[in-house]
Amino acid sequence: MKTGYPHALVLMSLVGAVFLRTAQGEEPTKAQDDSIPELIRLLGSGNFKEREAAHRKLLMRKGAGPALRKAAEAPDLELARRAKLILDEKLRRQMGHWPERLRSLAQSGAVDQLTELVARWPKGQEQKDCWPTVFEFAKAVYALNEKEHGRPTLAFLTPPGLAKMGFLTATKLTRVPHEAPVFFARAAHTHLDRPAGGFIFCTGRCYLKEAASCTVLALGPIEVDFASNSVFISDQDVKLMGGVTQVLVISRGTVTLDGAIFHSGIFGRDRIFTDRADFIKSTVNRHLPLALGKFPKFFELTEAGIEVVAEKRVLRIDKVSDSKLFARAGLQADDLIKAVDEEPVKSVEDLRRRLRQAAALGDEVVLHVWRSGKTLDLVVDFH
Repeated sequence: MKTGYPHALVLMSLVGAVFLRTAQGEEPTKAQDDSIPELIRLLGSGNFKEREAAHRKLLMRKGAGPALRKAAEAPDLELARRAKLILDEKLRRQMGHWPERLRSLAQSGAVDQLTELVARWPKGQEQKDCWPTVFEFAKAVYALNEKEHGRPTLAFLTPPGLAKMGFLTATKLTRVPHEAPVFFARAAHTHLDRPAGGFIFCTGRCYLKEAASCTVLALGPIEVDFASNSVFISDQDVKLMGGVTQVLVISRGTVTLDGAIFHSGIFGRDRIFTDRADFIKSTVNRHLPLALGKFPKFFELTEAGIEVVAEKRVLRIDKVSDSKLFARAGLQADDLIKAVDEEPVKSVEDLRRRLRQAAALGDEVVLHVWRSGKTLDLVVDFH
């Protein structure tokens, strides 16, 4: 008959070893702390193995972005250097998915997310993956306008023009090269006198004095004095202050028209002011997106699966759709949103824009929410 003596001897030996280490002043092995603050601390460790292990874990850890960005500004130069290396590697991996993501956004007509992504496209790489997708999107928008009275065309994009195409990136775009009959421009703000044959992606305000054969997508407001054969799409307001011919306007905000509107289509989600405008064979519709369907479209919180209301200087989640992104992240009705990536959120619109940017880039955000007397950090991953 077998006995349990050998197993008992092994167990006694292990227990004895623990007591021996304790007697010699050694602590028993503790459970490893893999929290983000601890991993950030270990980036500055003098132990090579600890540093490398922390580097690998932070590279894969969801929700580490805000802490890494803060560490990148730390007075500890080695800690800051390693945090920047991790952030750069995360961005490189993210950018590897951008061409596919851009095509998906273009096909779905997600105009504001498309603009977010194009605006951040690596300089010098526009012609390879970005421009062909943008051109296909532009063709789809122009084809959409053929259903309306305004019929801007892409006839100006002939092979000779494309051969001399100019690619521009600027913080504030105030001029375009005359030798480029067609240009593709990205800017934070735009102020141009007579652009022609341009594709402009603007993250801020865009003002054009006289535009001909231009396609403009802006996250900020658009103001145009005179225009012909052009398309203007804005996440905010659009003002047409003079005469326009064969233009398509799509605005998520308010549209103000002042002048003669010839053979054009004007679509807005909010108010359209037409008191001083004269319409000649044009369409004006205040029911975006019902008038145009789901192409093009803007990023909306309700479509993403969350409804948020502003109450007494805080944002309260009114509803979370089951099986969608925010529900999977752990958000619940009546949660109070305090911050996004450790930055206070000012309004529902501010929240929408921050989430839109993350959605466009395939990034993640950390929502800091208050629930039942506790603060929770919930990661929403748009990858």
